[in-house]
Order: sequence, then structure tokens, then C-alpha cells
Amino acid sequence: MYAISFFLILILEKFFDEIQRLLQFKKRFKEWSNIFMLKSITPLVFAVAAFYIFGKETILIGVYLSFYFLITLYIILYKTTSNDKKLFIKVLNDLNFKKIINYLKIYKQKLFLNQLQSFSTRNIPLTDRLVVQFFIPDFLAQISIISQLGTVCIMFVDYFLIAHRRREYIAVRKSIFEIVSLTKLMFFFIVSFISYILLIATGIYFKLLQEIDLSFLLLLMIGLYYSIFAISQHFAQFNFWNLKRKYTLSVDLIFYLVVFSVFLFLRRIADFYFSLAITLLVAHICRLVMSTIISIKKKNK
Repeated sequence: MYAISFFLILILEKFFDEIQRLLQFKKRFKEWSNIFMLKSITPLVFAVAAFYIFGKETILIGVYLSFYFLITLYIILYKTTSNDKKLFIKVLNDLNFKKIINYLKIYKQKLFLNQLQSFSTRNIPLTDRLVVQFFIPDFLAQISIISQLGTVCIMFVDYFLIAHRRREYIAVRKSIFEIVSLTKLMFFFIVSFISYILLIATGIYFKLLQEIDLSFLLLLMIGLYYSIFAISQHFAQFNFWNLKRKYTLSVDLIFYLVVFSVFLFLRRIADFYFSLAITLLVAHICRLVMSTIISIKKKNK
């Protein structure tokens, strides 16, 4: 059931990506921010409320997935114009076997590696939940709550630092630190991490996180690797538009290899939660360093 739900959500995410990309390129940042916040926060609020009322992790996951699906679907239908719908219907009516084969050839040549890159990058901040789901599925609800707080770091950096520079990454041939200075980047890293700490501290103070079976140190480590991922997206965006896919995909591949190898090593000498936190921290630092290096040497394209 969960597999079907994730598959449907993945399809909706592709449509949602097109909508938010259009809003960003038209500089309708307030509108983009509103729908992004609606999609990110609302399912979490309902899921936490359901968990607080019923106290069951399965209900938390079910409520979160349900509201995430419904809200994403609502946004897509609300933002899709009548002309878009007519065009979609026309394309379906004109489909035939020859056109499908031609499309697949063009797709392989022009889109496959780009979409593979998008899929790979999108799953990087989900790595903690994927590992937990595989090893300790009963802990998935707890790590999902903490991870959602961690995404505040990503949302903060993306909205205030990256989103309004989409055109600059693509159209303007500047070096990576001409687009955003190192000082400004470090400032956003610190502010995003502090924001996460304040959210964690607030949750602990009001006893909203008393069901979370993690030490404060581990909670800080989770926020740290989410903040690192947040600023690394500045380099990832630049690299995506300016470098060949063999470079950008290699960075993500090394990230996953580091996670796999370091986690299996640490599992032999430390407990699961500490091993996972250290592993992801190391992997995100490696990804940031590699992304920075190839950004500086952007002449590869």
C-alpha cells in the first residue's frame, strides 16, 4: 500500500515541480512560497495532531501521506489552466506507437540523465528515512518528524538564497562565488542551523518531542547535515546547468557509496542512531566539498 502511495506521490511531484519552476522563472516568489509552505507544513501538522490523538505511528504515516497527496493534487489542479488541460487531452488523442518510439529516443538523448540527476538529488535528503525504513521501520515515524524539522533548513536557504537566482545560474556566465559570496553562504548556513536548533528547543520545552528517542547531540547532528545539504544545493544548482551529467551524477553516486560503506563500518563499533548520524554527516560534507570543487572548475562543459 505504501509503495503505491509513494508511486502516486512521485508522479504528482513531477507535475508540482513544473508548476513551481514556472512560478520561479516568472518571479512570482510569494505565490511559489505560499504553495510550497502549504504542501510542506500542512501534512506534517495533521500527521502530528493524529499521532498526538491516537498515539499510533501507522496512523501518523497514513495521515501524512494522505494529506500530502491531497494537497499536492489540489495545487496541481488549481494551478493548471484550461489551455493546459486541453493540450494534455490533445496529446493523448494524437498518441500512436511510432510517436511513442520517437519520444523515447528523444527522451533518452535529452532528458534521461537530467531526470536521473533530479531523482538522485531529491532522494539525498531522504536517505536517513530510507536507511531507517530498511533497518528499524518502527523508528520511521520518529525520524520523519525530526527530518521534517530539518527541511526547514533546506526551505530557508532555498527560498531566501537560491530561488530568486534560478535565471542567474542558467543565463549568466559567472563564477560560483560571484553569484553568492562565501561569506553570505556561511551566513545562511549558520542562520538555517540556528533556526533548526530553536525549533528543536521549542519542541523539547513544550514537551512536543518527548516521544523522540534521540539524545540532544544526535538531534543537533541531524540538523547539521540538513544545513550542509541546504547550502550544497547552491553548488548543485550551478553544476546542474553548467556541467556535464557525468560530473554531477558522480557526486551523488559517491555520496551514496560513502553512506553505504561508512554506515556498515560504524555499525560494527557503535549503535544504530549514532552510526547513521555520523555517516550522513560525513557523506554530506563529502558531497559539499566535491560540489564546490567542480563548481570552481566549471570549464568542464
